[in-house]
Amino acid sequence: SERIALRSHRLLQLGFLRAAAGSEEIQQHIEYLPGLEALVTRPGLYVEEWVKIFYSTVWIDPDHKFIQFMFRGEVYRLLTQEIRETFGFAQSETRIHSLCYGTIDPPRRPHGGVCPPATHVAALFRPPFGPESRRTPDDLTPVGRVLNAAMRMTLLPRVGFKEALTNIQQWLLGALASHTVFDVAD
Repeated sequence: SERIALRSHRLLQLGFLRAAAGSEEIQQHIEYLPGLEALVTRPGLYVEEWVKIFYSTVWIDPDHKFIQFMFRGEVYRLLTQEIRETFGFAQSETRIHSLCYGTIDPPRRPHGGVCPPATHVAALFRPPFGPESRRTPDDLTPVGRVLNAAMRMTLLPRVGFKEALTNIQQWLLGALASHTVFDVAD
């Protein structure tokens, strides 16, 4: 079976992101989306073992109306609307996961899915960038590199495979760079 290593969730400090990117621009790529800044900078208790249990038992409703998981022998169900209300996320028809994976049946692999068009991600990569250009972390702009590192520590908590960008990473980073409102709860 394929195993995915999880990275410990870390809280972002926007001041450090600005310094790392060498630009104030980085903050606007997080603040534009209601609730995202609150999610990635929210203080609280993080217990890695709980996260592993969650990921190993989570089931997502095919219509994305709720998620269900087990914890300490109990079944829990969280409505997507409750998640949106907790963090202040806007509901949106744009779903990054659906753009990447479409109707592919589970299990969906991190390295699968559809690659986003060059126009969706061009702002993240050093010019000249086109459909046949390489899409590696080394080719990212400074802002693209910092956004990628930030998302790998929060919304996409994985370790390994640092030499390339998965399709889901590219869809997410492209949405952030273009300030596309998307359904974070998706």
